[in-house]
Amino acid sequence: MKLFVSSLLVFFIGNIGLHAKTYFVSVVGNDMNTGTLSLPWKSVTYASTITGPGDTVFVKAGLYNEFVLFSNSGIPGSPITFIGYKNTPGDAPPLLINNAYPYSDFLTSDMPTFDGGNRGSGIGFNCRNRKYLVIRNFQIRNYAYGFIAGGSDQDAGNIILSNVNTMFTGNTASSYAGYGILFGSMGTLFSNNNSVINCLVVNSSAEGISINGNNNNVKGCKVYCNENSSYASMDYYVIVTGNYNQFDSCYIERDAGLAHNGHGYTAKTNAEQVVDDELNVPVISAQYNEFRYCVAKNMGESFCVRHRLSQFNVFYHCKAIGTHTGGINSPGGEGNGIVIRDGAGNNIFDGCIAENCRSAIIFNDTAEDGDTGANPVGHPCNNNRIINGIYINCYAGIYFNEYSIPSDAGDNTVANCTFFKIRYMHIAARSCKNMKYINNIYCGTLSTAPGGYFKGGPFANDIVANSATSYFSNCNFYEIEGGLPEKYLTGAVNCISLNPLFKNNSAKDLHLLEGSPCINTGKSIDFVRTDYDSIPRPQGTTFDMGAYESQFISDPTNSTMLNLVNVYPNPAYGNFYIKTAIRGCKISISDMAGKIIQVLDSKSDLIEINTGFFLNGVYFVKAQNQNIEGVIKVVVVK
Repeated sequence: MKLFVSSLLVFFIGNIGLHAKTYFVSVVGNDMNTGTLSLPWKSVTYASTITGPGDTVFVKAGLYNEFVLFSNSGIPGSPITFIGYKNTPGDAPPLLINNAYPYSDFLTSDMPTFDGGNRGSGIGFNCRNRKYLVIRNFQIRNYAYGFIAGGSDQDAGNIILSNVNTMFTGNTASSYAGYGILFGSMGTLFSNNNSVINCLVVNSSAEGISINGNNNNVKGCKVYCNENSSYASMDYYVIVTGNYNQFDSCYIERDAGLAHNGHGYTAKTNAEQVVDDELNVPVISAQYNEFRYCVAKNMGESFCVRHRLSQFNVFYHCKAIGTHTGGINSPGGEGNGIVIRDGAGNNIFDGCIAENCRSAIIFNDTAEDGDTGANPVGHPCNNNRIINGIYINCYAGIYFNEYSIPSDAGDNTVANCTFFKIRYMHIAARSCKNMKYINNIYCGTLSTAPGGYFKGGPFANDIVANSATSYFSNCNFYEIEGGLPEKYLTGAVNCISLNPLFKNNSAKDLHLLEGSPCINTGKSIDFVRTDYDSIPRPQGTTFDMGAYESQFISDPTNSTMLNLVNVYPNPAYGNFYIKTAIRGCKISISDMAGKIIQVLDSKSDLIEINTGFFLNGVYFVKAQNQNIEGVIKVVVVK
């Protein structure tokens, strides 16, 4: 009998898709209609009460004055789908993230536009306690909340948002009042396994995109703020509390000069709410989250890990942009890059860039998560690794900031980073006597103008050449204003003071030329496997200094050495790119056995390789013409 019931259940679930229905909504419809294309309904809320797993609702462009409440959930393999369209069901409304000017008002003719009429109250799209929904092509404006989802049930989630855009959320006269896209909450609600793809948030007066849960994916999204009245300035642009979430190719921008400095991509626990708001809930960690190829402009904290259970997060090839103009008397400007604070530990920042920022890297501490001791065990930010970084034209390279707790900055490592045109390489406003600096290049302007000071601040004496807990090893110090204390060359380990010979200073190309004293003079580090270009380290006898590992192949025509071929990302977890300096060349890809996998003629210096038919393994990319050739190894992992 049990077998018979189970068989019926499997049959029922497996055949839901056979009975899926399609419905239609339009501003000229009526909820008394049948929901067909010719007799559409008027409200999405009503449509949601009718739909079941596998059903699809098409919503036509127009202006809707509705607070949408989603009533039903789909099931695995059969979500309920809501799709906005412009003229014909299934057509493709524009992706608003591609607009050159993000602050343009929504056009109701582009896609369904939901307007609450008062940004101080109401929810645009309410998906609380719902799961297995697909929501695509909608515009939401003038509500307190644009979109919310999640619930006390750990299974809440499995929602896909695509091209869902919010604008003007939250009361501009109330503190912390608006949310653009909110999954779960820091207190008691969770939302897991969601995808947020190509969504836009503009002017939300508290948080832009907030993820509270596990295994969520945010890709290609953008968040902007240019409001500066009362409480209107956005606080958090992208924030995550939870584990194993991924953020890929997102962009956030804050207008310079706004009242709030702006928290950018932030992995933060809910410890502040538990302590300050006295919520009787467990502390939720922020661990194993990944941020890849994300960009932040004019943020007080572009890429931030915050609190003692914010650990094991990875920031890969992310870029911070600020307003610092450079020069001897230039003020610091706005925008900071990497921010490690409140005891966050064991995080990795790999290949991140800070350009024109006030500070490239900041360490600071507060008491907001309840840790008020001067320096208890585990209190500092320990075991963070900042590697392969490129920091250009910033006021400060590393700023040890005494925010509110006078603790030590912790035992952290800055390795294989390149600091170029930095006004102050290190500013020590708090203790920093346990830091490690390995294989870094600290370079001034490489011009007639003065370079950067090496260190300053009340704790500058903590920055020493070599001690029992802190040291510089295999670093290059060049054109430091006022000169560098001699002990950094005599007391530090294998350090030098020579022109690093960058490839093109004016173009900010900080690859190393042949003959650079930074080639093969670094130190092998077990946790630095590749360079900024994903080239495996080392390529020579040992590591190079700085963010780039050089690959030089002989040119038989003139016996010079040229940096000929780059492949990135490497290892490749999908498609990869070949960049070559050999013009008019033929490119071949072979496996470890020498079998040719692919051959193509180069028509540009950047080629994308589709790895759909590649097996996992090691391959060799060769670029050659009649006079010269270059070869590089690439690892494909799927």
